[in-house]
Amino acid sequence: MKIKAILSSGRFRIFNVFKFEDLKAITALYPRWEYMS
Repeated sequence: MKIKAILSSGRFRIFNVFKFEDLKAITALYPRWEYMS
């Protein structure tokens, strides 16, 4: 699945997430994120 992590400056990065542990690590680093697909 793809996660779009939004930085406080308004820029964003797109991550391909394969494991739930990776998802938890990304959401801990980035306060705003949304699920893409």
